[in-house]
Amino acid sequence: MSLSPRLRKSVLVIALSIPVIAYWRLRQPIDLTRVYRIGFESSPPRQFVDPDGKPAGPIIDMTAEAARRAGIRLEWV
Repeated sequence: MSLSPRLRKSVLVIALSIPVIAYWRLRQPIDLTRVYRIGFESSPPRQFVDPDGKPAGPIIDMTAEAARRAGIRLEWV
């Protein structure tokens, strides 16, 4: 299957942009005083709403632990 020149150019621009954006984003300091809001969706068994109405599951636990280790405060929405 051959890509059209326009599609090939778009793929190339995206492929070259991703590392640049990632590098720029990593160079930005993380504001440890800020509370970062993070969303979730109920998709059992990986993430779900517990009986108290709070997010739960292994994905939530891993993300929360990684944020705790990095000193980042999260608010689940």
